[in-house]
Amino acid sequence: MSVPADVDLRGFVFSLEPIHQRQQWRLNRLQRDLAVIQADIRTREAELARLISHWDEQARTLNYSGVLRLAPNLYQQMLMYLSQSQSRIDEQRQALVDRQREHVQVQKLCLAAQLRLDGVLQHRTDELKSYANTIRHRQAGEQDRDWAARRSIRAVALPEAISNDGGVL
Repeated sequence: MSVPADVDLRGFVFSLEPIHQRQQWRLNRLQRDLAVIQADIRTREAELARLISHWDEQARTLNYSGVLRLAPNLYQQMLMYLSQSQSRIDEQRQALVDRQREHVQVQKLCLAAQLRLDGVLQHRTDELKSYANTIRHRQAGEQDRDWAARRSIRAVALPEAISNDGGVL
């Protein structure tokens, strides 16, 4: 916003200021929600990586352990454990995908809110420029009236000064 310093802006009142504030608050709230979702996504990604690492470790243990093959019950329990672990991994992946979708939706809402806020701010800038032009026009009119008044006073005072003095000012 570039308004010259020759204009006193103290009299400017932006009629859409309540809307501007609400739009700013809405954008702030959406950005806060977006930050919470991003933190949750990072946490879920770390948890998913941990679950996958643990599953891989247990699968290698089961695959390379000859002792477990000698005890079929233990081997079957380990397979069930791996199956349950895989189910938890799948649930975690689905939760992560859902959260990422939510993230995309909130990003879209943030963008829309930012565009609305930018529109209000652009309107404010236009109104401020219009106000500044009105003030400049008013000041120019006052200066013209002052100049005209001084000129007429000088025109009346100048012949009197010459006649009283007899000389030139």
